[in-house]
Amino acid sequence: QGLKLGIATGRSYYEAAYALKRFSIEDLFDAMTNMDDVKKEEREKKESLRKPHPFSLIKTAQAMGAKKKFLYVGDLPDDILAANRAKSVISIKAAAFPMLAANPFQALKEIEEAKPDFIVRTPSELCRLLGIK
Repeated sequence: QGLKLGIATGRSYYEAAYALKRFSIEDLFDAMTNMDDVKKEEREKKESLRKPHPFSLIKTAQAMGAKKKFLYVGDLPDDILAANRAKSVISIKAAAFPMLAANPFQALKEIEEAKPDFIVRTPSELCRLLGIK
């Protein structure tokens, strides 16, 4: 479809790579920022760069070509806040996908307070949002 995919995860490289390899999808992603990257940068800057800080989203976007338009899909309020904070640096929209949370209705309420640009309840809604048939 001509889309690039990136990951900004709070997991370590090992955990993220294991999951991607386990499901044979590692080749689908063009860039990834993981917790190891965040911790390294935190040591240098001596400040917290974990979500809701936009560091991991901006770093991933820069690796993919920061002049592009981005859609960040997250399942937690901190994901949405990070995307909203990244808007001052990159062209990004925040999409919430809370339906896999332990309590989706509580998660939805908390995510709505973070003000996502979109709320996605099914994978097909995400595909429609991206213009994928």
